[in-house]
Amino acid sequence: MHASCKPFINVIRPSGHAMKLLIAPAAFKGSLTALQAAQAIEAGWTKVFARHQLTLFPFANGGEGTAALLTQQRQGTLHHYEVRDPLGRPVQAALGLVDNGQTAVIDVASASGLHCLQREQRDPIHASSYGTGQLIRHALDLGVGKIIVGLGDSATNEAGAGLFQALGGRLFDAHGNLLGDPCQGGNMLELAQVFHIDLSEFDPRIAKTRFELACDVSNPILGADGATRVYGPQKGVAEDQMPAFEAALTAVAAVLHRDLGIDVTRRAHSGAAGGIGAMLMVACRASAFPGASYVMEACGLEQKVAEADLILTGEGQSDQRSAQEKVPLLVLDLARRQRKQAIMLSGAIRDASNLMLSWPAASMFATLTENKAWEDMLASAGADLEMCAYNLARTLKMARELPL
Repeated sequence: MHASCKPFINVIRPSGHAMKLLIAPAAFKGSLTALQAAQAIEAGWTKVFARHQLTLFPFANGGEGTAALLTQQRQGTLHHYEVRDPLGRPVQAALGLVDNGQTAVIDVASASGLHCLQREQRDPIHASSYGTGQLIRHALDLGVGKIIVGLGDSATNEAGAGLFQALGGRLFDAHGNLLGDPCQGGNMLELAQVFHIDLSEFDPRIAKTRFELACDVSNPILGADGATRVYGPQKGVAEDQMPAFEAALTAVAAVLHRDLGIDVTRRAHSGAAGGIGAMLMVACRASAFPGASYVMEACGLEQKVAEADLILTGEGQSDQRSAQEKVPLLVLDLARRQRKQAIMLSGAIRDASNLMLSWPAASMFATLTENKAWEDMLASAGADLEMCAYNLARTLKMARELPL
């Protein structure tokens, strides 16, 4: 046992006092949303401890679910609109209205996310963020003075070109030809020919609106650690397409610098959501923040941790990257600083010995108990997580009866 940890049994309150449990998982990518993960943990736990006071905090870090979480935590309302999905088809997407109608919260993922597409439909050459631009326009129509945009889980790799066009911006090549939206007959690789950006028809309300970006990654738009190289493959970019996509984003970054005066080539968070971060930073003068920290502060997570006796977090797979930048690290660090017990429930744990050195004050459990095909593993993720939470609760209940 690590020296800074209290004995595990101490998280159990005396008889007659209901323990307060905070359930704050991230999404289990490809299988469970953060809310579904939280509900699975709740279901398993309450089969053993029906009287415990459970608080669900489905943690989002800028990706899918960010708007819903911020809206719920700040007592706002969700508004639904029909916009374009990444391939230009009609889709229902939501934005949140908080702060007495003064602030809108939008997920790029809502209209332009990977969840909108089946795996075989992923088509980064024609995928567009146009629908997210439409959501921003709807937010402006509501008269807000501030727009929070969650950047994560996008299906696009077009530097926010579609979003820009939806807001009235225009892109031209060197011959004065207007470049089309990728999902409306255009081709995002044509962005390599962009020569001029025109703001003459850009929505004038944007200049009077404050934009804040909650970014799930800190990568820049270009380079070996940029949007295309790191996150392009999960959106369908093939290895032999990498140079063409990189050239397109390079051209957009160059013209943003030349025409609008801001160089985002290596700026942190500019590569978020396939380069949408770069476009919003320049065209909307947006300020960018690490998504998990932003959401944590905006929702008062520190206070929720302070009020809990035990904190459960989790994610689809825990590895050394988790120890660097993911949601569970923030939750566990909050628990450590407040001397609270915390437990990680993950779909899979890789390099467990090193992770234990990174998180010495946390206990970690993997939900996988047998070898399964990938599709079966995703399909059973909810049931496996529920069973893991149930077994953990049973262990705690038995521990109360041991002469420790």
